[in-house]
Parts: sequence; structure tokens; C-alpha cells
Amino acid sequence: MNITAFAYPEIRLLFLAGENGLEAIDMSTGELRFNHPMIGPFVALARDRAAIVLRPRSLVPPDAFTVLNLEGSELAIKGNDAVPFIHDLFSRRGNRITS
Repeated sequence: MNITAFAYPEIRLLFLAGENGLEAIDMSTGELRFNHPMIGPFVALARDRAAIVLRPRSLVPPDAFTVLNLEGSELAIKGNDAVPFIHDLFSRRGNRITS
């Protein structure tokens, strides 16, 4: 089983990405904050660290991106409303945290 771990200390989350999807561990308590079934190799913080954007490996239309809040709830952001989140995913500020 391949698991990729990556930490984002500024939001106190450790992400584990593997065959079962994405899990977010609270770095303060060690508790599972949320899990999500999507396996997306690209994950980024967005909107001033208020959301997480997931993208599958292939280039996809905006509706295929998934946006979660920091509690793991999927946000209903589709079509053109997703463009700012997609921009965050690909920004040069280096907020893409997996590859």
C-alpha cells in the first residue's frame, strides 16, 4: 500500500493520501478530523487557508475539482465558481502540496 503523507502546520493538519482516499489528522490531538474517498494527487490550500482543493491526475473541467472546507465537508462549488480555487491549485505561490 502506498501512502503519501504531507503536513500543513499552519492549519494543524497532517494529510495521508492512499488507496482509501484522503485522511486529515489533527496535528494537535492526533485525532482523525475527516476522510474523503477521492484520491487526488494534487491537493492545495485555497482561499486564505479556509478550503482544500482536490484534483484528479488528469486535466479535467472545473466541475471535476472537489473543494472541501477544513472540516471535510464538500462545498457545492461548480463551473465558473470553481475558477478561483483552481487558480489557487496552480498558483506559483507554492501551495500545491502533493504531486
